[in-house]
Amino acid sequence: MKLLMSLVLLLSQIGLVSAETNKQRAEQLKGKEPKQAAVLFAKWLKAEPKNLDLLLLKAGYYLNKSRKVEAPKKSATGKQSQQPMMPAKVTFDQGLSKVALEAYTKALAMAPDRLDIYFGLALANQHLGQFDAQFKNLQAALKLYKEKPKTVKWYDGKPLQNAVDVLPRVMLQYMDHYQYQGSKQADERFLKIAKLTLDTFPDNIFSLNSLGGYYFGKKEFNKALTYLKKAHGIDRSDCVVLGNIAGVYLAQKDKNNATTTLKQIVSSCKNQAIVKQAKADLEMLSKMKK
Repeated sequence: MKLLMSLVLLLSQIGLVSAETNKQRAEQLKGKEPKQAAVLFAKWLKAEPKNLDLLLLKAGYYLNKSRKVEAPKKSATGKQSQQPMMPAKVTFDQGLSKVALEAYTKALAMAPDRLDIYFGLALANQHLGQFDAQFKNLQAALKLYKEKPKTVKWYDGKPLQNAVDVLPRVMLQYMDHYQYQGSKQADERFLKIAKLTLDTFPDNIFSLNSLGGYYFGKKEFNKALTYLKKAHGIDRSDCVVLGNIAGVYLAQKDKNNATTTLKQIVSSCKNQAIVKQAKADLEMLSKMKK
């Protein structure tokens, strides 16, 4: 479902498609550690303090560098553990995140009509654990879009094409960050961003499907079906949504509706992984007692 590249990668590359001078600067930054980069940015910005693309290059560099991925630790013996592999631990350097935040703040003052800068600020806020500030920046971004849906600017400083498709997918990245943390606070934050997204894009199936999945995880199956059925009504060909609807019926032990939905998947869907799962579920249902 996520057709955009990683949001961190997307935002960290702001400026790489700017003027040739910034392309050259980006090349100079390759392999440089933050302390080395700081010297370069100080020199460049002293010469061009109002260069928007340079500020965005700085913000993107530090945003990317602030993210640290720690691979799962091996056992003391160095042998492969029989336990399931734990996911890599991701942390964020607070100092580098603050530098990115400061650069984005300066850039926004220069270009308050750029959606990408609001999203960059929101991601820096996320790295710093500043949810209230993050939410305000996401609100501001979507408000700006609603006010200027056809002229709002994007990474290249030009009007964003297909915003109604692009922006909900970007918002989904922020939602996902909180959805899988498993705490009450994170759940509340997920819902707040999800509802903000749906308020702006009420017919977006990605957000509807995500909310359906959220309520499924909470075992609030009727709420899950409300969102999933609305998504299905908007796009009846989306097999991910159909698979999730079938999953809810299975969890409810609603054999009739589960069977009908699974057969629909088998007959109409082209996603072979989803079809394979549907066939397995149908076989399981056939063995259940009436």
